[in-house]
Amino acid sequence: MTTLSINNLNEGLLAKLHSQAIVHGISMEEEVHHILAQAVNQPKLGDMAVALFGENNGIELDLEEKFPHQPLDLSE
Repeated sequence: MTTLSINNLNEGLLAKLHSQAIVHGISMEEEVHHILAQAVNQPKLGDMAVALFGENNGIELDLEEKFPHQPLDLSE
């Protein structure tokens, strides 16, 4: 298993983490595992939008085609 070290952790944040672990009845290490897993596994906004409003849900949007702008000519 891999080890992760976090340097210069703010004392206030460490105290909150410790308190949160006590409330949940688990070690600080387990609390960090839960927090990291939750943060990494959250669905992305774009994926959620496609799941809710994608073409498989009967919603089609007529969006006009967008073209990139022409860069300004600053040579003069």
